[in-house]
Amino acid sequence: MTTATSEPLAEPPHCATCGTELAGRFCHHCGEKSLQTEDFSVRGYLTDVVQQVTNLDFKLLRSFRTLLFRPGQLTREFALGRRRPYTPPLTLFLMANVLYFFLAPHTNTFNANLANQLHQQFYSQWATNSLVEKHRASPNFAMPIYDAKYNLVSRDISKSLVIINAPFLALLFFAVNRRRSRYLLVDVAFSLHFFAFLMILLTGLGLFFQFKGQFSDWLNHYFELVVALFTFGYFALAVRQCYRTSWQEALLKAAYLQLAYLITIILYRLLLFLVTLQVA
Repeated sequence: MTTATSEPLAEPPHCATCGTELAGRFCHHCGEKSLQTEDFSVRGYLTDVVQQVTNLDFKLLRSFRTLLFRPGQLTREFALGRRRPYTPPLTLFLMANVLYFFLAPHTNTFNANLANQLHQQFYSQWATNSLVEKHRASPNFAMPIYDAKYNLVSRDISKSLVIINAPFLALLFFAVNRRRSRYLLVDVAFSLHFFAFLMILLTGLGLFFQFKGQFSDWLNHYFELVVALFTFGYFALAVRQCYRTSWQEALLKAAYLQLAYLITIILYRLLLFLVTLQVA
């Protein structure tokens, strides 16, 4: 009667996936594992699944914890090549995106509703004229019905369109940060990490506002100011941590990033309005 051992099924000199010559249990080229007899048992398979799932969970939790409590450290680790312990920047952004749109879909930062577009943006008069012009010949046009339709369509589009904020902010930052960051990709990672942080912040504030009370009403009135203070603080800490700058340089670049972020959000909302107007 044969028993499971830790010996390989064979001694293949090359990786079964990419053909690279093996020098250990895992291929140094593609990461494929050299199978052993125990890998074909149910216990071995389940053990491998548990290890993969828990490793993913630990990486995600470690990444979110570092993102929230050590701003800029994730980007620095990414730039230095220490990437395996953390969730990749784009993946982390997408996870934060899911949390934001699932738990705080009614905040207007990334999902500007029709009222916000027509009354609270610098281009609102132009937006109103564009809306009127499009539906001028529609005899059955009713604003309340259209408002509800527009908001649903805008929310769906924003879930995909929100990603464009990151590269645009990265380009604006790279323009003044080339002495510190030689590679645009590092500033893209910095931007992705910032927007992941922002979405978590907005999700937390959105959930907090669900609890009615005097303090939450006051905070809701100054929502934009609260977000601005958090984002400026994040920028200052992240720039200093990631690029090892002085506090003076970090604060100056944080002020620039705050302005660049506002420009990015305005252009994003304008693009969101144009796309939604064509679809709704």
